[in-house]
Amino acid sequence: IGMSDTAIATQSHPPLARLLGNATHILTERGCKTLKDAYGAEWDALNLEVVEETKSYTLYKIPGPRLQ
Repeated sequence: IGMSDTAIATQSHPPLARLLGNATHILTERGCKTLKDAYGAEWDALNLEVVEETKSYTLYKIPGPRLQ
């Protein structure tokens, strides 16, 4: 799944489980501050692994099975 910080608002956003669905990887703008701010501890609990990072983007792997 690819996500942009400009597509998420901290005041109004879909539940994280619905947003991610059954994705195994997430491509975000580097830092993804808005996503971290919007989802807080729930985002941190994903324990994302960095697969690759460029100047502008980060590719994360979502480790292990997730409860939905």
